[in-house]
Amino acid sequence: MSEYRPYCLFPGGYSTCGAYCGPCRAPSCEGNPDGVNMYDDRPWTSWYTICYKERLVAELTCPVDNRVQLPQIYSPELHGCVTIDRIPPEHGGQMPNCTGKEDGRYPNEYGKCDFYTECKWGHFIRSVKCDMGKAFDEVLRECTKSPKNTCTCDPSSC
Repeated sequence: MSEYRPYCLFPGGYSTCGAYCGPCRAPSCEGNPDGVNMYDDRPWTSWYTICYKERLVAELTCPVDNRVQLPQIYSPELHGCVTIDRIPPEHGGQMPNCTGKEDGRYPNEYGKCDFYTECKWGHFIRSVKCDMGKAFDEVLRECTKSPKNTCTCDPSSC
């Protein structure tokens, strides 16, 4: 007798609840290691699964990162929830491009005046959110109350 592991491994892909049940839509943990895994049909979204002994334990979503007020996405490359600034644009994220840039602070590429990007050795290091009421000044390369740049963000609303 075989041991059923996937959440919905029933004849025809249907559960045993009767004639009113539809096809199973739960992700499978078959072949996945124990712990956090990418949601089968939702890669590069906030959805992820927790598996144990090839069984689905939970379907969860990544929380908002309250530190920088950015949504998080499950990264199958990093195996965890990360802010959208750590997700490459080709996967729907907003990871800044630091290729060819000198070490330092740069304006946010996505028009967020109250954020700046730190680059080092041509690689993205992190995004930093300015304190409330401040915006990134492209000349001074720091967050100030009166930035000397063309960013359209009103510092009082940042």
